[in-house]
Amino acid sequence: MTISVAHKTIENAAHDLQEKWHAPFFLYDLDALKRHLASMTVPKGIRLFYAVKANPLSAILKEIHQAGLRFDVASLGEMRQVLAQGVDANNLINTGPAKSANQIEQMLQAGVRCFVAESRQQLSLLNKLADDLAVGQLDILLRLQTPGPDQDCDTSERFDPLAMASVFGQTIDEWSAENLEDYPALKVIGCHCFQWSNLLSVDDLLAHWKHIIPVMKQLSQNLDFDLKVVDFGGGVGVPYDKGHAAFDWQDFCAQLGTIKDTLPGSEIWMELGRYAVANCGAYYNPVIERKSNWGQTQLVMAGGVNHLMRPPLSGQAFPATMVQESFERPSEFEEMDVYGPLCTGLDKLGRFSLPRTIKTGDWLRFDMVGAYGFTEGMPFFLCHTLPGEAVYQNQQCTPLRHPEEADSWLK
Repeated sequence: MTISVAHKTIENAAHDLQEKWHAPFFLYDLDALKRHLASMTVPKGIRLFYAVKANPLSAILKEIHQAGLRFDVASLGEMRQVLAQGVDANNLINTGPAKSANQIEQMLQAGVRCFVAESRQQLSLLNKLADDLAVGQLDILLRLQTPGPDQDCDTSERFDPLAMASVFGQTIDEWSAENLEDYPALKVIGCHCFQWSNLLSVDDLLAHWKHIIPVMKQLSQNLDFDLKVVDFGGGVGVPYDKGHAAFDWQDFCAQLGTIKDTLPGSEIWMELGRYAVANCGAYYNPVIERKSNWGQTQLVMAGGVNHLMRPPLSGQAFPATMVQESFERPSEFEEMDVYGPLCTGLDKLGRFSLPRTIKTGDWLRFDMVGAYGFTEGMPFFLCHTLPGEAVYQNQQCTPLRHPEEADSWLK
């Protein structure tokens, strides 16, 4: 049973959790999430999905469902978590490069009827199982792999479109060798193509879209199906660095008309993850030790990449600040390297400008972790404490997961 406690501000709630738990935790601002989702209006003919991989927390899924988004699930676990929130299976699309017969069968039994096919094998499995289970025709999107446009992209992550494309979907030549009549239990309704990440420029995002639209049209002609749906995936970014400007959603919507003009009769789908939820989450982490090596100040934290795996994966840190009382205004700052507790040099959360007075027992707050936080980490390595999770809404703080010691899950 969870118990909500009233707090005037989310800062008060975080302070209370620090005092009670003495261990790292995630805190999600559902009021901020609701406001952000309300601002994500789109023109007619655009359908938004939420990529559950960004954060599958039940409270977040409920807010997204209430906002009217559909769901992109890539595993049985994600599907079950979404359905457990009262979402109808017709509002799900199954994506992902790996689809076993068992996964497809269980999704069909749960009522999922829309799938992204990444290969001939997936087409064959989907066709066979739909026929065996007599569920009627399935809606299918063929995932395309194509090189990106020749341009520099305004992205706050390391970006290699060819590397990202290497395993997802198939090329137009591979797909064009298919005969859709071989799959009578499937109805191909469009194409899916997504091989970019965390783009902050509207022009760069739309350049990718404009680049692949002719390829999608060509495939629909080659295989003789109507391009009713064009799924551009996600890729809308958030600024992890203060030097980057935020993605301009209003400008994006204003320019969508030019894209729609090139796709008469097609509905555009987007599968947003990071952009939908990143801003609603923060990760609180206590300082265990401060020391210096080779003239560089180092902080060792209670939590590291076991809780936040994104920094070593992307080469970019979540923004971090020292948690302090409002009346404290430090005037001197210093560049400090921040590490986690794991026995590997990979466990580095980043380099940050922090108050010179920071010491053991102080806390850092990492922002923008509403996406790619808890479920992207490697929490069981070295058997450290699992982080807690709590939500804040209407001045109420509700713990959902208390920090857990390893003896609660070790066998």
